[in-house]
Amino acid sequence: MFSHRLAVLPLALSLALAVAVVACSDGAGETATADPSVVTTSTTAPSTTAAPTTTLAPTTTTAPPAATDGAAGLPEFDYLDPATFPTVELVDPGSEPRAVRVWMPPVGTGVVMTTVLSSESEQTGGGVDSISSDFTATIGATTEIVGTTDDGFVVRTVFDSATVSSSDAFTEGALESVYSGLIGKAVQQLTRPDGAIVAQAGIDELGQGDVLGNGLGGIATPLPAEPIGIGAVWTADQVIDVEGIRINQTVTTRLVDIQGDQLFIEIEATSMLDPSSEGAGLESITLEGTSTGTAIWDLSIGMPVMASSESIQIVESSDPTAPFTVRTVTAIEITAEPVE
Repeated sequence: MFSHRLAVLPLALSLALAVAVVACSDGAGETATADPSVVTTSTTAPSTTAAPTTTLAPTTTTAPPAATDGAAGLPEFDYLDPATFPTVELVDPGSEPRAVRVWMPPVGTGVVMTTVLSSESEQTGGGVDSISSDFTATIGATTEIVGTTDDGFVVRTVFDSATVSSSDAFTEGALESVYSGLIGKAVQQLTRPDGAIVAQAGIDELGQGDVLGNGLGGIATPLPAEPIGIGAVWTADQVIDVEGIRINQTVTTRLVDIQGDQLFIEIEATSMLDPSSEGAGLESITLEGTSTGTAIWDLSIGMPVMASSESIQIVESSDPTAPFTVRTVTAIEITAEPVE
C-alpha cells in the first residue's frame, strides 16, 4: 500500500510544525514552541515528456444519490473534484508479455494492516535555539471490500488501534490525542478499477486526523490504461487539497516483477506546496519533499501485501521577522494479514 495520499503523510507532519511556528510568532522575532497536534499538509512535479496520458476522471461529474450507488448499505459519498484526480502517463510499457492491469477485488476480501510511522524533525532559526522532535506511531486498521457500484468498488477502513511514543512528553501527548481520535472511526472510499479514488465518506468525522486517516485509508494506486509488463514505468501527477492547502505531487512507479495477481513495485515521489494554497503564514513558506518506497500490490484482493518508504521534507520560511527551516525524515512500514 503506497497510495498517493499515504505519500503525503510525512509532508503533513512537517508542514504542521512549520505552520504552527508561523502562527505562534509574535511578529517581533520571538517564536513559541510549535504544537505538533495541529495537522495540515504540502508537494513537486518533474517535467513530463510527450507520451500516452490518461486522466483518471470519474464516469460522472455529478454524484448520484446514495440509493443509486448500486449496493445496499453504502454511505452517501462525497464525490471529489475531478481537477484533483491523478493524471497518469506511461513512460515505458515494459517487456512482453504485457496486459492491462486493473484492481478487481471481490466483496468480502480484507486485511488487517499495521502501519508504523517513525519521524524525526529539526527546526533551526525562528528566533529560538534549534528544536528537535521525534515520534513513532503504530496504527492498526481493518480494511475490507464492502461493496461495488457502477463506478467501481468500495473500500472501508476502520481504525482499530493507535499508539504513539516520543522522547518528548509534550510531543507524545499532543500526537496521542490526534491519533487516538482515529480509533473506531471508518473511512469509505469508492475506487475505480484503474485505481482512481472518485468519492469518499467519513473523512469529515476524523477531526484533526483527517490527513492521517485519508492517507492511511487509501489502498489502490493509479494504474495506466495501456498494457504493461515487467519493467514498465509510469508517472501520476496529482493535486491533493486539504482544507485549502494544495499539494502538487508526482509519483513515479516502476514495475519490477509480476507473480500472478501480485505486482512488485518501486516508487519515487516528489512534492511541494502549491503557490495557490491558502492559510495563515503559508505565503512565506516553501516546501519540497522526496520519497522512495517499495510495495507488493495484490490486484485480486484490492490490498497491499506490504509496503515501506523513506522520505525527506524540507520546509523553509522567508518571513523576515523569524526565518526558519524544518527538516523531517520519515520512515513508513506497512504489513498486512488476511482477515480471518
